[in-house]
Amino acid sequence: MSNSENKNKKYIILGVIALIAIFVGWRVISKEEKINAEAASAAAAEKYANSDNVRGEGRVAAYPGGVVDVGTEVGGRLVRLLVSEQQQVKKGDLIAEFASEELQAALLEANAKVAEVDANITLLELEEKRATALKADKSISQQAYDKTVNTLASARAQKQVAIAAVKRIQASLAKSRIYAPISGSITARNVEEGEIVPAGTPLVTISDLTKRRIEAEIDEYDIGKLSVGDSVTITAEGYEGETWTGVLEIVPDAVNPRKLTPFDPGRPKDTRVLLIKVTLPQEAPIKLGQRVEVSIKAVQ
Repeated sequence: MSNSENKNKKYIILGVIALIAIFVGWRVISKEEKINAEAASAAAAEKYANSDNVRGEGRVAAYPGGVVDVGTEVGGRLVRLLVSEQQQVKKGDLIAEFASEELQAALLEANAKVAEVDANITLLELEEKRATALKADKSISQQAYDKTVNTLASARAQKQVAIAAVKRIQASLAKSRIYAPISGSITARNVEEGEIVPAGTPLVTISDLTKRRIEAEIDEYDIGKLSVGDSVTITAEGYEGETWTGVLEIVPDAVNPRKLTPFDPGRPKDTRVLLIKVTLPQEAPIKLGQRVEVSIKAVQ
C-alpha cells in the first residue's frame, strides 16, 4: 500500500473517531439538559406548592348564555341592520330584517286560497242541508246524498291544507325578522345592509356585560387549598396598581391540560390544571377575553 493510501486511511479513521466523540458528547449534554429541566420543573412545582397564596392565570368570560351569536335560518338579502357595535339592546328588540317580498306575495296568495275554499264550503253546506231534506223525503238517492256529503268533507280538508300553507309562509316570514334573544351590548357586527347572507351566518354577537366572571387555571397540586367562597384578588396588565376582589364560585370536579402559558417563566408548564370560576365585580373595567392573574389565600 502506498504512503498516499496510508495517509488517506489515517484521515478517515481520525474523522470517524471525531464523529463518535461528538455524538457521545451530544448524548451526554442532552441527558444533562433533560435532567436539569426536570429538576427545575420539580423545584418550581415545590416552590409554588409551598406558597402561602394559590396563584393562576385566566381570562374574563361571560356566564353561560351571556354571549350569543345571533344568526339566521333563512338567508337572503339583508335589507336592514338596526344595530351598531357597543349599542345596548333589550331582549325582543328587532335587530335585522331580510328581503321578504316573495314571501309576502305568497302569503297573499295562500290567504286568497283559504277564502276561496271557505266560500266553496259555505255553498256545499247549503247543498248538504238540501240533500238531507230531500233524503228524508226519499226524493234523492243514497248515492247522490253520499256524493254531496263527501264533496263537503273534501272541501273542509282542502281548507286545512290551505291554512297549513298560510302558517308555513308566516313562519318563514317570521324568520326574516331577527330579534335580540338576550339583553346586552353588541360586541361584534359581522355583516352589512345589502349583503346576500347565507343561512346560518352569525349577524351580530350580543354580550351581557353585567354577567362576567374569571375562568382561571390553577395547578392541580393546589386543589386541596381551595374552597368555594374564598376571596380572590384579581389583577390585569394595563391596570398597574389596580386590583379587584372576586369570590371563588365554582371548583370543578376534573382537571385538564394547561391551555395558557404562565406569565411567570418559573412556573411549571407541564402540570394539569383546574379551571376555577371566580365572580368579577361589575365595575371592573377589564374586557371579555382579557388575560388576568388571580391570587387566593391558601387554606392551611
